[in-house]
Amino acid sequence: MRGLTFAVAGHVDHGKTALTRALTGVDTDRLAEEKRRGLTIEPGFAPLMLEHAVVGLVDDPGHERFLPNLLAASGGVDAVLLTVAADEGPMPQTWEHLEVLTCLGVERGVVVLTKIDLLPPGELEARTAALAKAFRGSILEGAPICPVSARTGAGLTALRTVLEALADGCPARRKDRPFRLPVDRAFAVDGFGPVITGTVWDGTLRVGESLRLWPGETVARVRGLQRHGQPVETVSAGERAALNLSGVEVGTLRRGMTAAPAGSLRLTGRLDAFVTVWDRSPRPLTAGTPLRLYCGSGSVTARAFPLEGAELLPGREGYVQLRLGEAAAIRPMDRFVLRFLTPAATAGGGIALDLDPSRRRRGESCADLEELRAGGLPALARRLLGRAERPLDEKALAGRLGVSSSEVGEILSRLPGVRAVGALWIGEETLAGLREKARQAISDFHAAHPLASGMGREELRRILPDGVAELLARDGMLCLSGPTAALPGFVPAWPPQLLPVRERLAALYDGFGLAPPENGAVEARFGRDLPLARQAGRRMEEEGELIPYAPRRRIARQARARAEAILEGLFAEREQITLAQFRDAAGISRDAALLLLEYWDKAGLTRRTGNTRILLRGP
Repeated sequence: MRGLTFAVAGHVDHGKTALTRALTGVDTDRLAEEKRRGLTIEPGFAPLMLEHAVVGLVDDPGHERFLPNLLAASGGVDAVLLTVAADEGPMPQTWEHLEVLTCLGVERGVVVLTKIDLLPPGELEARTAALAKAFRGSILEGAPICPVSARTGAGLTALRTVLEALADGCPARRKDRPFRLPVDRAFAVDGFGPVITGTVWDGTLRVGESLRLWPGETVARVRGLQRHGQPVETVSAGERAALNLSGVEVGTLRRGMTAAPAGSLRLTGRLDAFVTVWDRSPRPLTAGTPLRLYCGSGSVTARAFPLEGAELLPGREGYVQLRLGEAAAIRPMDRFVLRFLTPAATAGGGIALDLDPSRRRRGESCADLEELRAGGLPALARRLLGRAERPLDEKALAGRLGVSSSEVGEILSRLPGVRAVGALWIGEETLAGLREKARQAISDFHAAHPLASGMGREELRRILPDGVAELLARDGMLCLSGPTAALPGFVPAWPPQLLPVRERLAALYDGFGLAPPENGAVEARFGRDLPLARQAGRRMEEEGELIPYAPRRRIARQARARAEAILEGLFAEREQITLAQFRDAAGISRDAALLLLEYWDKAGLTRRTGNTRILLRGP
């Protein structure tokens, strides 16, 4: 069966606790003071067994002084049972609770007209019609209105039928996301140890897994799990759960923490958000307005800085940067509520967009934030990839987005402007930046080394991450050939200042014949032009005019051809030759002859057998 959570909200003394008890048989007022005063102070919880779902009812406190307690327990709920007493009608907290839950992302619910036993005969229809009109323009416009009496039981059967349909219509939550549970209670149980409770916002948790308690760094192991008081092996998104922990002291646990796997959340001290200021807000948001931000089961102080003007007036919405008094564990697209500090009053609420924003000047374009709000997580993924200096892997992106690696793969596979680089992903903006850096570096190399066929790919790796050079080559932005990289259309050319060096080198190697000295000794003859001689020598090798045939030695192409002709003549007269025979035929020293023979051995032309060599193939 599905697990869901519904908030039971409404003005103080409008029958929330009595309704919860009538539906579930559970008295959710557990504190002595609550029983003495007949007033709910802390949220209460009770399971409602339906045909296709188990719904955790959250009995919210109705008094305005205890609104922060409602906020601590009402995040992540799927729907609302908004109670309105038939003898009073909608009251201030009726609207405030509805607005708060709307800010927290609740989109559906039912209006429960309570205490109908107090109505004079014949008034029920008129009260019901008045309620339908009152909720126009809200999330409850057109929602069922269910008249009930918790005292007599009237209407409860019909209400349960409506709740069945409401539960069936709630969209399924993704259970493959990283687990997250905002802690609304923390206590110790004799013989078991620390226990935390809350509504599971995301994912699935199993006994034996480990969790970090954010915003701290404490890591605890899940010793046991309960769902509505019953031991279970797993709990999932939408369910009320109790977690028995080991490896942590109960004194370190408190309401407002978030239990989630290490690496699945990030702490932020500043965020850009889309904020709605309520019509009933007592004042606008202005630059530096001190607030308290409620998200999950916790809250932090914050200062608001409207981005599109000097202030955000009641009844208006816009983009705001919130600078937090302490780091908070928030995921992108989380919803929150904002309240003024003094006098305490609700200002409105919003949705977190960018958790790592730059400082903005007032009036600066917020088109990028509009794109995030409209595009959600896919737009944020594209933004993160576009901002990154290097490609990112799916695990890193999953941690920034607050989703699983599999969901990241789903998002990226459908995302325009994003490219795969092996197992990594790169945004078009990042790729464009790397492409320009590579183009400039290779262009500078071509200018400094006009004879080289290209920049070494090892050197290019200091500029481009692995795989990006190959991606740019597929796009035709650079050419890869063996160990070098060049710009398209580049052809090595001999600049005028190197032509005399080339001619001199060619003459020298022609004169050396079959016994050239080491490269360094040849290049040293050029004195101050030594760097030019090295460039020219390397290019002459690439063009095949000079042949590297031994460590630190080159031979002219014509000289090598002459040596191979001598070798071929010797083998024409015999099947095997000796070093001495080749030395004498070539007219060179023993050491020079040995270098040539060893060169041919490595090339597979000849093979040494004892003190002789045999010919394997023709030169």
